[in-house]
Amino acid sequence: MATVVPGLVVGLVAGAFVVRWNRRAVMVASNLGQAVVGVSIPFLLGIDTWLLFAAILANAGIKMFFDPAYEALIPELASDEELTAANAGVIGAS
Repeated sequence: MATVVPGLVVGLVAGAFVVRWNRRAVMVASNLGQAVVGVSIPFLLGIDTWLLFAAILANAGIKMFFDPAYEALIPELASDEELTAANAGVIGAS
C-alpha cells in the first residue's frame, strides 16, 4: 500500500513533467533523491515508525519520475535493430 499511493498520486503527473524536462537529468535527480531517502532509513528506524512509512512513500514517489524517463530514453539510445531487445530488457543481445 505504501508504494501504490504514490503511484496513483504522483504517477499521474510525473509522466507529463518528464516529457518537458531533460530525461537524463530526471533520472539522475531521481536516483540521487532515492539515495538520500535510502540513506536516511536507518536513522528513521529508531525514531518513529511513521517516519519510516513516510520515507517509503517518498521513495516510491521519486521512483515515479524515474520510470517514465527511463522508458522514454530507450528509443533514443538503441538503434532500430536493438530496439526490440532493449524494450524487452535483454542485455547484450546481438
